[in-house]
Amino acid sequence: MKKSLCLLLFSSLLFAEQSKFEYGIGIATLGYPVYIGSKTIQSVVAPYPYIYYVNGNFSIDRKGIKQKLFDVDGLSINVNGNCMLPLKSKGLRTGMKGFDLAIEVGPSLEYEMYNCDGWTVKLEIPTSAVLAADFTGIEYQGVVCDPKLSSKYCKNGYTVELESGPVFADAKYHDYYYGVNNSEVTATRPRYDGTSGYGGLKTSVALTRRIGHYWVGSFIKYYSLNGASFTDSPVVETNHAFYSGIAMAYIF
Repeated sequence: MKKSLCLLLFSSLLFAEQSKFEYGIGIATLGYPVYIGSKTIQSVVAPYPYIYYVNGNFSIDRKGIKQKLFDVDGLSINVNGNCMLPLKSKGLRTGMKGFDLAIEVGPSLEYEMYNCDGWTVKLEIPTSAVLAADFTGIEYQGVVCDPKLSSKYCKNGYTVELESGPVFADAKYHDYYYGVNNSEVTATRPRYDGTSGYGGLKTSVALTRRIGHYWVGSFIKYYSLNGASFTDSPVVETNHAFYSGIAMAYIF
């Protein structure tokens, strides 16, 4: 009975009169470091699920899940959700525990500074709790905050997005990615405990194009770790990181 009620509520939300739902499938290729601060680069080609859903203040798209709680004169608080794929330890982290699937969820304070002729500019201050999940359970791994200035321009089916801002995190988050415990110490890898503070500058640009039933997108993301609180960690070997990807999908 409870399952039937949940299914009924979900269906009524999904197919509400004012909602918009699109879905499709495609393929994507990504290139990225095994972790920020590593010189070891890996690439992956994988199926790409295209999902776009809007129903009032609730939405799901390629940037994650968003629920707007209120909106007053351009100022709003949203609840955002996202995830990062699990990674095996490589490079300077060889022999250390890998990273589990990480789920990020938390509120985001947003202020729309400009909106005219398809161009919007926002100040966003998201703060997320990080939860690492595997087959045995879910473990809290700290808090990350990445305030940013974002700009989006849409015209003739093209969308260009630019974001830039600093990243801050607590000691637990930095220790999860850059800490070295006693069992992981080697002759060239001393013990290290992460500290809270500045985590670098993140800048990204994305371009998407919708043509009928086809969607194509690409992005480049750059991290500068100059001045980051964890650059003295023995597993950090570079002060920058690049992420890039291309995806295409057919929308049913």
